Amino acid sequence: MKKITALLFLCTIVLLLTACGSSKKLTDYVEVNFSGIDSKGSASASIDEEKLIKDVFDLDSVSNIADEEVKNEIKNMDDYYKIELDKDKNLSNGDEIKVTITVYEEKTKKNKRWRKNN
Repeated sequence: MKKITALLFLCTIVLLLTACGSSKKLTDYVEVNFSGIDSKGSASASIDEEKLIKDVFDLDSVSNIADEEVKNEIKNMDDYYKIELDKDKNLSNGDEIKVTITVYEEKTKKNKRWRKNN
């Protein structure tokens, strides 16, 4: 389990280093989680949507949005990207996992806030 924790730390550091720069990138919001035991471990990746919404839309709370356009952009945000792990099951200590994030330009072109921040 210690090796899985170390691998999680390594993935986090890699994501942070690849995300360095003057503007925010989607990698700033990726979270990779590991669970299980040696040879039976699993991994999953997700986006910290609350942080992403706060940064992209400059909102502290989604519940008090009056602008319908912004509500629709937030609602459709999951369609803008895809996260894939090259291996997510039957993980052993020391396994390396590649995280691939795809941002769909054709879907994000119309969203100025999203394009500005990713």
